[in-house]
Amino acid sequence: MRLLACDPYVNEAQFVHHNARRVNLETLLAESDVVSLHCNLTSETRGLIGRTRLALMKPSALLINTSRGPVVDVDALCDALAEGKLAGAALDVLPQEPPQADDRIRSMGDKVLLCRRAIQPRLGKWTLPAGDMENGESSLVGAIRETAEEAGALVTVRSNSLYTLFNLPKINQLYMFFRAELASLDFAAGTESLEVAMFTEAEIPWDEIAFPVVKTTLEYYFEDLRNARFPVRMFDIHHGENHSITTRLISHSHPDSAS
Repeated sequence: MRLLACDPYVNEAQFVHHNARRVNLETLLAESDVVSLHCNLTSETRGLIGRTRLALMKPSALLINTSRGPVVDVDALCDALAEGKLAGAALDVLPQEPPQADDRIRSMGDKVLLCRRAIQPRLGKWTLPAGDMENGESSLVGAIRETAEEAGALVTVRSNSLYTLFNLPKINQLYMFFRAELASLDFAAGTESLEVAMFTEAEIPWDEIAFPVVKTTLEYYFEDLRNARFPVRMFDIHHGENHSITTRLISHSHPDSAS
């Protein structure tokens, strides 16, 4: 691992002591996979990481700020994240504490990955990556595999990844959805998808969602995201006459907090 560092007020001996290569800020931003900020707030450092310097960073890079909120131009950071020019950011501090409920940075983790189906049923409609389990695999392993096959995406999952379950007794099926995080923004349509894209809640083509279970899961997800809590829910799906579908919540866990 290479360690790059930039501080115009520290002598060379400190860089040598920490086995760090001394570089200017622009070089550090351009070459680093993870950039961590640790500086006081002064007239020099206010807005230190703005639009121009964010553009120097790798699309796969992460930005960490544990110094002072105004050191980072948060609007420029949100733009970089939204446009896929930066993989992620971890902010211990913000320019305004606590942030307002409608603060843009609060909604930057709200995108979901959807696939537009290249197969029947519901050809051309949008869905979450999903499919049938194969012999010898668990439901979670199957979900991870289907995500890779349909969306070309690698994901990481946590121990509390189970999210929604749907019982469909009329057709003898059980659907399970898990929460996961993209390991990178490197994804592409597989053979069963026409295209793959990331959507915010407002951007989702709600009238073009392929299946009711997917729409229900997405609706609860964005509600839970706003509340910062993700309980596990189970539903019964009943098919009535005239192709009507009724969804009934039958189980709902109550987590103390999000994780």
